[in-house]
Amino acid sequence: MKTTVTSALVFLLLVGPARSAFETLVPVVQPVESDGGAEPTVTTYSVYIDDGTSAVTRMLLTVAPNAIISSSGVPKDRNLASAQGIKFVCTQAGDTLVVEVDLKAAKPSDPNPKYAARGVAIVLWCGLRNARSAWPKVRQVQYKLEGDTYLLHYAGIYDLEKVSPHVADDTWDLGAFGPDHGQRSTGR
Repeated sequence: MKTTVTSALVFLLLVGPARSAFETLVPVVQPVESDGGAEPTVTTYSVYIDDGTSAVTRMLLTVAPNAIISSSGVPKDRNLASAQGIKFVCTQAGDTLVVEVDLKAAKPSDPNPKYAARGVAIVLWCGLRNARSAWPKVRQVQYKLEGDTYLLHYAGIYDLEKVSPHVADDTWDLGAFGPDHGQRSTGR
């Protein structure tokens, strides 16, 4: 009997008590396409509470498919990132979120490099906005880009303290807010 009780206690310590999973709604910013172009837009996801509050989960939701219902009543994935095949792989190292951005399989809707760069810039900016919601646990995002060489200037470390916590107050112009140097003058 003593061995059975000891075995049961060891099992509970190793496995841990079962926790109830609670569903919660998590708002994330995504680059949503419409007839007017792509704009950072708040989209809501339903996730389990242990998953939804982490910076990694929010960053991964930046590129996740969505289902926005048009006036015709038909849901459609309008996330520019998922439509173009942009993928994120994330890990957290201390107060830095390390994001590997896979652009190798990305298929921009317009082959013009300037347009494709604008699409990647808005995706990365949405990721910064989502990581900012984990402040102060996450203070920086390091983007590591794989793929087209004309986009590699977006790789680097971004300081989240300079990212506004309010979407309406922000600019997503990564030309003005570049990696490693903080806020840069836009000349406006």
